[in-house]
Amino acid sequence: MLNIILINSQVWSFRLKSPKTATLIFSSGKMVCTGAKSEEQAIKAVRSVVQKLRKGGIKIKKDAVIVIQNIVASASLGGRYTLNKPLGAYPEACMNRNNSQV
Repeated sequence: MLNIILINSQVWSFRLKSPKTATLIFSSGKMVCTGAKSEEQAIKAVRSVVQKLRKGGIKIKKDAVIVIQNIVASASLGGRYTLNKPLGAYPEACMNRNNSQV
């Protein structure tokens, strides 16, 4: 049994425990893998998902062409924040359309 969640008629979500990643699979045949800590983990995750899909009986015409496109950085801000406040409550953080402070 595959660990796939049907999001809608055009998107599936596939989660792996190792490497801990989530892969969105689109009806177009494209995949997006998130959560990997390195390029090597991302490649391993995509290959693993493709292998599991094949074992689950899903016909995949060719090997996945893997392209690393984005790098994501994460940071801890050291506390909890109320994000449902209007951004206007933080005028120094607001930018206008010209990327200058309001």
